[in-house]
Amino acid sequence: CTPNECTYGIPAGTFLVHTCNGITTGESCVVYCAAAYEGEPTTLTCTADGSIVGDRPGCLFVTSTTTATATSTATTRTSTTTANSTAAAGNVTVIRGTLSITLANGTEDQVR
Repeated sequence: CTPNECTYGIPAGTFLVHTCNGITTGESCVVYCAAAYEGEPTTLTCTADGSIVGDRPGCLFVTSTTTATATSTATTRTSTTTANSTAAAGNVTVIRGTLSITLANGTEDQVR
């Protein structure tokens, strides 16, 4: 007896991937869930009447949510120091990366 190619009952749907094309009487094929779907693969069989029979996998669409969180931290440091030198006494202040120097005679300078 000559095996018949199964042309009926070929799995269809964007959620299925299969190896059923071209199978003949008595042969089996496997049906998988496509990418973005999950489920257990199943085996189908080609019957003498040209039909592919068996249960299709129960494929469920996989959803995922990605949440990105950004944290921004600003740090401000203030420091006041009294400096003594042979020239004059004064204050040194650092605010947000700027160094301010005020001498006792009122002269001021900034360094970034």
